[in-house]
Amino acid sequence: TAPPLPPEQALKSFKVQPGFRIELVAAEPLVHNPIQIAFDPEGRMWVLEMRGYMPNLEGNGELEKVGSVVVLEDTDGDGRMDKRTVFLDGMVMPRAMSLARGGALVAEPPMLWLCQDTDGDGKCDRRTPVANDYATAADPKLGARANQEHTSNGLLRNLDNWIYSANHSARFRDTGGPWLREATLFRGQWGISQDDFGRLFYNSNEDPLRADFVP
Repeated sequence: TAPPLPPEQALKSFKVQPGFRIELVAAEPLVHNPIQIAFDPEGRMWVLEMRGYMPNLEGNGELEKVGSVVVLEDTDGDGRMDKRTVFLDGMVMPRAMSLARGGALVAEPPMLWLCQDTDGDGKCDRRTPVANDYATAADPKLGARANQEHTSNGLLRNLDNWIYSANHSARFRDTGGPWLREATLFRGQWGISQDDFGRLFYNSNEDPLRADFVP
């Protein structure tokens, strides 16, 4: 519906299957333009914010350094996040995130960074390149200016301990030392997930759902 509803009213507008319920865990101004979340072992919610996407119909300003990764915490145990820490900011159109080595893999085209906090203040102070051709479409020089609808995303850690992406033909593995990279199938367009057996699911504009039923 339009106009947008306040969070509490929006909750009442959802229709869910019997046996399920939906609860509010975070909303503005605690979080802005979230496109991916991940929970760490402490129950904190890491959020990738793509705040630069389509500021207007022409897309002017998309290359501003306004993207961020924030960590949300529930400090009083009521089930709602109430503390926001900016782990990493100043990024241009970040589009994928996966937790790794106490920090996060973050895709900021054309770079795939391993971002870590080495002094314990909750903020990234070390960025190590893992790849320099992530989400670059046909021309790596385009970087963040490549068509956002047709470039890599996901960074899903699968049960086989490889990290997969939609719209990308490489997968990555954390060995604790150098990152492994090898070729894999080109899967889908936007979004990637897995089932309890590690089978990958993805989609495209033409196909609502595809799956890898055979390894």
